[in-house]
Amino acid sequence: MVAALLAPGALFAQTTAKTGPVGYETVSLATGFNYIGLRLHQPTLAAGVLDAVSSSSITDNDVNIGALVTSGKTYIVEVKTTSPADSGAVAEVLGSAITNGVITTSNNLTAVGAAVGDTYSIRQSATIESVFGASNSANLTPGYGSSAGADVLYVPNGSGDFASYYYDGDESTWKTTGGTSVTPQDVPLVYLDAVVVFANNPLNLVVSGEVLRQSVIQAVGSGFNYIGGIHPAGATLDSTFSTNISTMTQGFGSSAGADVIYIPDGLGGFGSYYYDGDESVWKTTAGVNVTPTDVNITSGLVYFSNSPYNLVNKMPTYYSSL
Repeated sequence: MVAALLAPGALFAQTTAKTGPVGYETVSLATGFNYIGLRLHQPTLAAGVLDAVSSSSITDNDVNIGALVTSGKTYIVEVKTTSPADSGAVAEVLGSAITNGVITTSNNLTAVGAAVGDTYSIRQSATIESVFGASNSANLTPGYGSSAGADVLYVPNGSGDFASYYYDGDESTWKTTGGTSVTPQDVPLVYLDAVVVFANNPLNLVVSGEVLRQSVIQAVGSGFNYIGGIHPAGATLDSTFSTNISTMTQGFGSSAGADVIYIPDGLGGFGSYYYDGDESVWKTTAGVNVTPTDVNITSGLVYFSNSPYNLVNKMPTYYSSL
């Protein structure tokens, strides 16, 4: 369930950064593994127009972005590109990579369309604290002295593996499953990736934040990718993946050798889909034709890709009027 309050507000710093519509989403967790995307986002801290763009940085000479961020925190920079139109160049950066109006990026945003004159925004990443609570206000099943019997969060680490966390009820603190205490506000949950939650019991997780009104480029690697849905309502197999048909690996008569999209069914299983290049249609892996606009994207999903590429996750068309 998604509820949006369609009344943009504003945050004031050196300049005004207007927020988009805000609201909340209730995500139902089933017993077992759940794939959760963070489709409502932290507030916009700053926004403006790019004065300079290089392969390793972007610059806004009008905003002292560095004064708005904290060195050790993780931030998401979103560039709304004009060519190609609204492809959504995104960078994950630390506060220490931002000085005055210059943001140093590890990925080359010019390679995905960022250019002088494009608009951008920057927001802090969600964290374990902002989503699940410093003291486990989400009511995950805690562990007591170890992660045995606890609900566990699996957070992609960018290297094809996961960092894993649980809440320790004995010590009232978040820990890694290896037993090391962590500060929950310092553990980022970047919305480009799905968080995998192992739940011992059904649970409703309420997530609040801002609706992102642009498309987003998500880097996928070879193998299984855990992807956040990003857009909280209206996203479908068509809006999320059809722009990428020419880039993804297609099947020809069957799903053998094809990229496969696994969408959780809420019952502990998945619907699985691929694009059939022989018939130019989307199909289930069982070979049944589907209408992609009728297949809804859940908050998190699993994407098996045969090759790495930049996935353009298009926003639903009506978002531009929100």
